[in-house]
Amino acid sequence: ALAGLRDLAPDARLVLMLVPASIQVCTADDLNYFPDNVDMATMDLDQPQKMARSVAASAGMEVLDLRTALSAAIECPYQAGNMHWTEYGHEVVADAVVQYLALP
Repeated sequence: ALAGLRDLAPDARLVLMLVPASIQVCTADDLNYFPDNVDMATMDLDQPQKMARSVAASAGMEVLDLRTALSAAIECPYQAGNMHWTEYGHEVVADAVVQYLALP
């Protein structure tokens, strides 16, 4: 499907935004719903982004990994009770997207 986008818009700047799961950005202690019996050290938290980067590259798309901005946030940008961003998290992402798209 992504390769098809390139065919439809051969001259467009296509950017795939990678939106991380809350556990990729916040600690399990920040997230009320995260199970206590899961050992994060056994997880490859980079796997979704690795796969998406590969697909994006094959489709000739740029990648904006929002983990960078969200991980640099001064507080957990996800709601403690679900996987949605807080108002602050939305602001962090909006700023990151504006900065990224402003690049030539």
